[in-house]
Amino acid sequence: MIKFPCYVVTVALVWAIGLAPAQELTLKEASQVIARVGDEEITAGDFARDLQVRLAQMKATTGKEVQADLRIRRALMNELIQERVLSIASRNADVTVDDAALEAEFKERKEIFDSEEAYEAYLDALRLTEAGLKEHMRARLRIKAFIDRETGPIEASDAEIEEFYALMKSQGTMTRTNDTRDIAVILFRAKGGTDESWRAAEERATAARERLAAGEVFAELAKELSEDPNTAPDGGKLVEMQVGSFYPELEEAMSKLPIGEVSPPVRSVMGWYLITILEENRPGIVPLEKVSDMIATQIVERERKAKVKEIVAEAQKLIRVEIVKTDALEAEADVAPVSQ
Repeated sequence: MIKFPCYVVTVALVWAIGLAPAQELTLKEASQVIARVGDEEITAGDFARDLQVRLAQMKATTGKEVQADLRIRRALMNELIQERVLSIASRNADVTVDDAALEAEFKERKEIFDSEEAYEAYLDALRLTEAGLKEHMRARLRIKAFIDRETGPIEASDAEIEEFYALMKSQGTMTRTNDTRDIAVILFRAKGGTDESWRAAEERATAARERLAAGEVFAELAKELSEDPNTAPDGGKLVEMQVGSFYPELEEAMSKLPIGEVSPPVRSVMGWYLITILEENRPGIVPLEKVSDMIATQIVERERKAKVKEIVAEAQKLIRVEIVKTDALEAEADVAPVSQ
């Protein structure tokens, strides 16, 4: 059965999830070092924080509570080590992050929270100050810039896309076993989460619907107005979406929506949505043209990951990695480092 990423799982959503520490660690336990990578350290608090985010992402994807077993912990520890290696490599390469770009991204992320109190609670749950959060973001932006520079542009050729599609088809993953829908959305976010911001977002959605009723094209308006960075560049389009892939309020709206019509503004956790159903699909083989962009993205990501692995392996030749046993996170002590 073909499966596509669940639409509700976005970076923005993870920021909006109410988080609590993965374990109730004391300040002393949280500060314990569980690994050293060059001149950087991974503490029990770092691990607990990132583990909680990982579990929240997995719950959002599967809809189920996920236990932090050794496999998940091992994968996370290896990712944290790789991140520290890339952080050191990017600093050694003199990669910098523009302060204005950092502030712009920080502002965008912070606006997701309903209130200042919710934002402060988020920082408390992750044991971070605002300055610490910004430095965390700066490090990730610096790593991204470093990887982009080292890997260069990566594109998937038509031949690669066709070969990948043929493989997936032969494995049965391009077989649609249930009814699906191709839809398009325009999102108007209630930035800040105040009553005023929700009203303003609804007004923007209503005005956009009036423009659509006057004859403007949904895809073009989505590119112009939608505040969903995942879908706006493609005109708000989401293909092969199974029932249950969206928030319940959006599912309810779509269940009553004829093909080609535009819904009234629908309020959901991320803001107000306008929705249109482009096509309803019956069980069968998903055609290549419908999934070529998704396949191209997978190919590019696969090649990028392979190149990043090479970059990390080369950088680790000069960076010592040490796993330290702790009482605070006993399970993590069993994680094998990628190098010693």
